[in-house]
Amino acid sequence: FKELISELLDFRKMERGKLHLNVCQMDLIPYLRQIHQDFTDQANLQNIQFIFHTEAENLLCWFDGRQLRKVLTNLLSNAFKHTPEKGKIELSITDKGDSIYIKVIDSGKGIPPKALPFIFDRFHKSDRSRSLDRDGVGLGLYLVKSILDAHGEDIAVTSRDGETEFVFTLTLAKPAPKPTAKPENTGRRGGRKSS
Repeated sequence: FKELISELLDFRKMERGKLHLNVCQMDLIPYLRQIHQDFTDQANLQNIQFIFHTEAENLLCWFDGRQLRKVLTNLLSNAFKHTPEKGKIELSITDKGDSIYIKVIDSGKGIPPKALPFIFDRFHKSDRSRSLDRDGVGLGLYLVKSILDAHGEDIAVTSRDGETEFVFTLTLAKPAPKPTAKPENTGRRGGRKSS
């Protein structure tokens, strides 16, 4: 019931354009490790292999930590709801240029091809549609996309051969520019040469 109320309140904020983002530079790696840890008990309970994969030690990105948690909680909760016992879920990061690609991949039921074009629409809902919860109102993935849109990021989904993959982007924070070297002191004062 709490999830439903939260979902509806977020939806109203989206509709009114009042979603407030507190975007700042954060290290993505420990942030995602914590989310992975938060779902470990559920993975053990359901006998599902849950993998976190990254080759980076740290990645500074721009994002709102509270809102991004809603995105990942939704995607991972859906993955666990649709993945059978002894299945596999992977949370992974790929670094490409100025963007980071975050993937949530599961070996669950899959999404019917006809549903894929509408998966992020509000109120789209079916038993296999991943819209947060079968008992919800079909706003989960609409909110996910809206939060990422507010960040200026993209999300896409593919589902085939028993594997469903959601992938979204985050912008890599660029290092601060190096200070420019000061000109050498020539010993002269003023801007003119004496004649």
